[in-house]
Amino acid sequence: MRQRSEKLRITIIETSPILLSGLVSTIRHALDCDVVFQEVTKNQDIDGIEKFSPDIIVLNPVFLGVQGIKDLKKKIPMSSHLICLRIYPLDESMLSLFEAFITLYDKPEDIHKLIDRLSGYHERENADSALTEREKEIVRLVVKGKSNKEISTEMNISVYTVSTHRRNIAKKLQIHSATAMTIYAISNNLVNINEVKSL
Repeated sequence: MRQRSEKLRITIIETSPILLSGLVSTIRHALDCDVVFQEVTKNQDIDGIEKFSPDIIVLNPVFLGVQGIKDLKKKIPMSSHLICLRIYPLDESMLSLFEAFITLYDKPEDIHKLIDRLSGYHERENADSALTEREKEIVRLVVKGKSNKEISTEMNISVYTVSTHRRNIAKKLQIHSATAMTIYAISNNLVNINEVKSL
């Protein structure tokens, strides 16, 4: 878990100077932690993202398109979380490339909650609420006996992203065995006992 003394690193990928400065200002004022921003406004700046090693990337999907986003996901650190800046209606194939989205109408406190949930910046009292919906789905699939590759295919994410989520789940829940994860999933109603692969 990130320590409070460390700065949260956020990359914002947006070509509009007005939207970019508005996002930086809104996010900076929404968060109650130290944050450092990287602003990416043109394609040639994309390569600098890996070196910056952001915790969070907020991206206007129009900037890169579907293939560009897929290529970006291969370059960024496995621990980075990708948030869609949703300005226009988007189809499911585009939205599925992101863990979450924000809109121009979101309240600062909602953005704070989203970034905090994804980045894990603050400790949480309730382990179940600490899991994102995507992490809960990965727990369901793991206890059903699916491999990382199968989960990757089913959820349309990379195998590396699956591995990262599994590490985050283990950290958040302090669970380090398949048996313990199965017990957790059943007791928290994430799966029915009949769905569990026998251990």
